[in-house]
Formats: sequence, C-alpha cells, structure tokens
Amino acid sequence: MMGIGGNITQSEALPGDFAQIWRTNNSGHSVVFMGWIEEGGKIIGLNYRSSQGKGAGSGVGNRREFFSDSGKGSVVRERLYISRIKV
Repeated sequence: MMGIGGNITQSEALPGDFAQIWRTNNSGHSVVFMGWIEEGGKIIGLNYRSSQGKGAGSGVGNRREFFSDSGKGSVVRERLYISRIKV
C-alpha cells in the first residue's frame, strides 16, 4: 500500500471520490462518484463520471445508475465500494 488514501463509508461519499460498482450480473466498473440520486428521501442510485469502452456510448462522460433494490437498476448497494485519496 502506498498509504495515500483509504476506504470510506457510503454515507461519507463526496463528489470526486473513487468508487467501484458491481451489478447483479457480476459486471463491475470503476468510476468517479459525483453524487446520489434520491427519490422520496431515499438514495436510489448514483451519478458518476467514467470512461467507457468501445462502441455506442463510449468515451468519457457522466452516467447514472440505480440500485437493484430500488426496482430501477442493477447496482448492488452492498457491493458499492468508495475510497478517497488523502490530500
């Protein structure tokens, strides 16, 4: 370990933190967290910035995904990991 950062809880997440999301189909993605999506006072997903692979929708851009337990998406809330670099 380089000692330049560490894991934080989801409740501590701030825009610019790094995140690793996992989906119900076991695909994952490393992203830069930009904020939560809320509905009725409950967090149901996240906004993030990332770089996609080849094909349609590729390139650097802002994206949003929803948690599987919201009924709107496939991100597994319990498998969202967030870390922050120390400055």
